[in-house]
Amino acid sequence: AVLGGTLLQSTVYRPPGASGSGSAGLVTLLLVVVLGAAGVLAEDTLPLNLFPVLRRRTVRRIVYVVVAAFFLMMLGQLWDELFGGLAEALGRALGETPAESSGVAEYFQEYTPPGLFLTHLVSAGLEELLFRVGILTGVWALARRVGLGARAAAWLGLLTSAACFGVYHVTLSSLRGYFVQAPVTSVLQSFGAGLANGVIYRYRGYTAAVLVHALGNWLLLMLLMGAGG
Repeated sequence: AVLGGTLLQSTVYRPPGASGSGSAGLVTLLLVVVLGAAGVLAEDTLPLNLFPVLRRRTVRRIVYVVVAAFFLMMLGQLWDELFGGLAEALGRALGETPAESSGVAEYFQEYTPPGLFLTHLVSAGLEELLFRVGILTGVWALARRVGLGARAAAWLGLLTSAACFGVYHVTLSSLRGYFVQAPVTSVLQSFGAGLANGVIYRYRGYTAAVLVHALGNWLLLMLLMGAGG
């Protein structure tokens, strides 16, 4: 299963056992601000609505987004199991021994369930701002400006952001000490999750992508922590 190393922990709080320095977190936060702002500015040049809920604050719309997020999160978990299984098989073929998913729960034992959800909600908001709003949208808009076709430009942005999301987990993530135990598996699994998040972002906007990302991480951690407790 794919669990995101949180930007929030990289910059504000680092759980016991998490690796990395404050400088890595500050670099990541700077990328969030710069690339995220560029992505927001590029929105008007693309067939994209980043904040449909904020722009249409109706009860019906909010309920729809929340219900849809739960449904998409379940589909995302099925995708993670399928793609993650293939990634793990490839990693094992290359001699890797992936770490047990339950091991990552040790980083979050001191959290209460509400605190854990809020942490991952903020973290997912930052990660989606960097990888989807910043990188996906930025590459998409740039590719359109240089004359690439609409569909090809969108796919280039999607694949680039997913690749960056995969590499991030074994480089700048505060939990990279966990992920680098099997770097090929981790990068490929995170790449798959990045593809799923990117598609949700492309068609349902930033809010839905954040909710799906946060709910998926939170529910999986709750299951792992419950199994271990």
